[in-house]
Amino acid sequence: MGTDLRDVPNIARRIMMKRNWGGNLYGGVTVVVTTRNPEFDFNRGKSVIGMFQQIRVTRDEARYLAQELMLFADEKEVEHYDDEADDENVPVKVITLDPAYELDLTDIPPVEDEN
Repeated sequence: MGTDLRDVPNIARRIMMKRNWGGNLYGGVTVVVTTRNPEFDFNRGKSVIGMFQQIRVTRDEARYLAQELMLFADEKEVEHYDDEADDENVPVKVITLDPAYELDLTDIPPVEDEN
């Protein structure tokens, strides 16, 4: 169940999104981002396990992920070298993003009404 959102526009690969209620586990509304796995081998049998790649995030997680993806798109991604940072007891440096990296949605074309 959920509501299909429009595919990510202006790219060759199809990336689909669906809004879902995440309940207590996720703490509210989530979005599932799905695309076909380009490494999936259709000739290996009847199993479709691994055919798709997905990520499910809350609205807050989507906001922070979008900021990181914008940094990547602008070739300004932050590399991570500290293997110990995955340990909960090791402090992680928090980087405050420049407000200039807010998402600009004005370039995204509007969805055309099919009626």
